[in-house]
Amino acid sequence: MNRNIVGFLLFVVAVGMGFGVLWPKIHEVRAITLERNAKHEIAKHKQKRRDDLRRLSGVLSGQQPRVTNLVSSLPKEPEIPEVLVTLETMAQSANVSITSLVPHVDKKKQEVTVTVVGDGDLPSVERIMQSIAENNRPMSITTTTLTRRQDGRVAFSLTVVLPYVADRSAKAEGVV
Repeated sequence: MNRNIVGFLLFVVAVGMGFGVLWPKIHEVRAITLERNAKHEIAKHKQKRRDDLRRLSGVLSGQQPRVTNLVSSLPKEPEIPEVLVTLETMAQSANVSITSLVPHVDKKKQEVTVTVVGDGDLPSVERIMQSIAENNRPMSITTTTLTRRQDGRVAFSLTVVLPYVADRSAKAEGVV
């Protein structure tokens, strides 16, 4: 019986020592596996990002003719009188009254900003805003203020921005 106990104790000691030696190795293998998996995920993410950038580059190079056409269609000068006449014509067509048109030229941004103040019924104000959005010369409304008056009409203030390109070659090269 002593022999069985001694044998059992030797077996337990041997298993304990083997386990003590192998346990750190098991943790080391786990850590290496986790690190490898993380690096694999990073590589997949980088490949996806590279593919997305290549696809975007193809889309942008396909847009170059459109951008060039847009830039070449913009006026070289702010053309303030034409802008004011265009906005007044739009207002008349939309049946709104313009009380103020205040232009401002930002030569650094190559933009004309016009503050348009007026009034009309709501459908008429919506029509002038739609006309601005659909105009042949690119225009964008950057701020809008609408106030319903006591008589039911709508007082409005719009900030309209119109780009121009004084130096076409520098703009066209810097776009794409």
